[in-house]
Amino acid sequence: MRNFLLVILIIEIFVIMMPQPASAHKLIDSSGSNDRFSTSLIIPDHKISWAIYENISPNGIKFYEFQAKAGDDFYSQIVVPKLKSLENFTPTLVLVGPGIFSDDMKISNMTFPDEIKNHIYKYHGTVPSEEFYEPFGQVTYWLRQEVRTSIPADGTYYLLVFDTQGTGGKYSLAVGEIEDFKLLDFITILPTAWFKTKLFFDDYISFSIAVLVISGIISLIVFGIVDIRRKNARNAEKKKSDKNNIKF
Repeated sequence: MRNFLLVILIIEIFVIMMPQPASAHKLIDSSGSNDRFSTSLIIPDHKISWAIYENISPNGIKFYEFQAKAGDDFYSQIVVPKLKSLENFTPTLVLVGPGIFSDDMKISNMTFPDEIKNHIYKYHGTVPSEEFYEPFGQVTYWLRQEVRTSIPADGTYYLLVFDTQGTGGKYSLAVGEIEDFKLLDFITILPTAWFKTKLFFDDYISFSIAVLVISGIISLIVFGIVDIRRKNARNAEKKKSDKNNIKF
């Protein structure tokens, strides 16, 4: 009975943390050091659905690098955690590379020349903006600008996120639209992403409860294994004792 209840508990937690088909992105961890071209955070494949959690400093810039081919469809979007302190936070997104613009010095100094004016994506909507609820992390974002464009030439491209408001804040950068999850990801990468999402939203209560639940599950498993071994040892001892009694 105890083992049956344990299985049910594990299944329930797995179902709760299971992402909806179109809601989860693979996370790319950022150390926060991607504040110049030379330390850009690498996006392995711009077509795959990725998410990057960042906390940008006032007037800061974050750099992301990816490879693309001429004619590739490119998608990106910025969303902001629905936290009161971020209600008015609207980072600027810039795409640069071959066929667009690649003058590192001008870009780093926030000098936007005419050559890339069509690739500067600012948020022009209302604040607070439209909301998006993500079932996987059970969190809500404010939607900001969305980018859909075609890559003009083969080569290395960069996405830059600017804080032009001088406030700094948290944002999530989404890139790509193809969901690429393997079965193993549902028990390795995705649970880890759930915890990181809770921390990103400063939701320490849910994080702590989940840690306690998982600790409880591990304790039950350990207890179950120890209990089974004890029972097996007692049964083996009893059989040995019964054999000895028969001999006499």
